[in-house]
Amino acid sequence: MAAYEDVLSWAQTKPWWQQKALARIIAGDTFGEHDYADIARSLIEEPESPPDGGWFSNLTPLQVTQAEPVQLVAVKNLANVNRLAPGQELTFEPNGLTVVYGHNGSGKSGYARVISSMVGARHQEKILPDVFASDSGKPSGEVVFSVGDDERSVLLDQSPDPDLKRIAFYDEHCGDSYLTTEAEISYRPSAVKLLEDLADICTGVSRVIDAWKQENSQPGPLPKVGSSWFRRGVSS
Repeated sequence: MAAYEDVLSWAQTKPWWQQKALARIIAGDTFGEHDYADIARSLIEEPESPPDGGWFSNLTPLQVTQAEPVQLVAVKNLANVNRLAPGQELTFEPNGLTVVYGHNGSGKSGYARVISSMVGARHQEKILPDVFASDSGKPSGEVVFSVGDDERSVLLDQSPDPDLKRIAFYDEHCGDSYLTTEAEISYRPSAVKLLEDLADICTGVSRVIDAWKQENSQPGPLPKVGSSWFRRGVSS
C-alpha cells in the first residue's frame, strides 16, 4: 500500500484536472476521446472546485486480495508417455515437501516433463510417446490439482487451466533459458499502472489541444472577387 499512498501524495501536487482524472481512474472509470475533449475544454474555463477533503477523499481504499492457493495433487493415468510405466500415480503432499527419487531412467524426468507442460515454466519439452512400444499411441494422462478446496483435473491433450499456470516450475533447463534467452517482464505493480493510465490521459488531452491549435492556425477562405473588380483596377 505504500506505493499507492506515495502516488496519491505526489498527485496532490499536480493540477486539479490531473487529480480529478486520477481519482476517476482509481474509481474504475475508463477514458476515451470524448473524455479527453471534455478535459481540454475544462482547461479554458474556471477551475473546478474539489469536493470537501480533496479529490481523493471519497475513494475506497484499495483492498489487498489473496488468491486461493494452487497445489498439485497427483499425476496419474499416464499412457504412452516416454517409457513411464502405465497405471501409476504420483501424489504430492498438500502440506509439506514431496521428494521424488530413483535411479537413472526410473522416470523422474518423464514426470517432470508432464508437469512442466501443464504449469508455468520458462522451458518446456514436447512429451513424446514410447518409441519402443509395438503399438505406440498418443501420449495421454491426467494432472490433478486443487484451487483452495476445489479439486480439478486436466488431461494432457487439453489446454491447461489458467489457475494451473500459477504454479511455477523450475529445473536446469529453465535455468539455462533464463540465462541465455531474452524475455520481457510483464508484471507491473498496480500503483505504476495508475501512473501509466494518467500519462495516457495527459497524452490524449494534449492531442486534442494540438488539433484545436492546428485548426485555428489554418487560413480562412479568400474572398471571392468578380471580374468587374479587375476591369476597374486596370482602367484606373
